Amino acid sequence: MSKRTPNLLIEDCMESIHKIFSYTLDMTFESFLNDSGSSNSQF
Repeated sequence: MSKRTPNLLIEDCMESIHKIFSYTLDMTFESFLNDSGSSNSQF
């Protein structure tokens, strides 16, 4: 189990969500699916 507080874990999640959003902002769903580097890294 992580020794980080729940608040820090949530901040980590929010930072990751923000990065995913910024990396995929200009992509269509189809281009996201066709770009294996993007789709694999997000899952």
